[in-house]
Amino acid sequence: MENIKSVDRYLNTQTRIGIVAARTDNAATISNHFEALRHTNPKNGLNLYLAEAEALRETNHYQEALDNLGKALSSHPNDQNLLYVRVLISERLNLLDILEKDLLTIIAIDPKNGEALNTLGYTLANRTNRYQEALDYIQKAMLLLPNDAAVRYD
Repeated sequence: MENIKSVDRYLNTQTRIGIVAARTDNAATISNHFEALRHTNPKNGLNLYLAEAEALRETNHYQEALDNLGKALSSHPNDQNLLYVRVLISERLNLLDILEKDLLTIIAIDPKNGEALNTLGYTLANRTNRYQEALDYIQKAMLLLPNDAAVRYD
């Protein structure tokens, strides 16, 4: 049990080091750090990809974060967390085609994912002229998440 705690502490420390490296504003340093961690800790690869994307996002390295998430999804296809983080990054880069594709993938995996339905609905309403389609997604989200302030409109 102590060995597991030591590994967890090590990974937490290394993730924090990566985030501190992000503040140096050097995307290559960030990516190299997390790549080395994934190599030595393959069981934690998914979480390390997510941490790397967050570190890159924090320093406005959106394209690098998008590239990183593409690599992560090739190893972990259809992981909803990776897809949703890529949605957030795609929105920043105005890549609505990737955003929509990833949200539709999440919805196909989990048709009751109110957050994905709501995000897709509001994105379509705000960024396209596909208003009826947007309304359909938002109404589905409202049924699934009636008490969620992000979904309610009253």
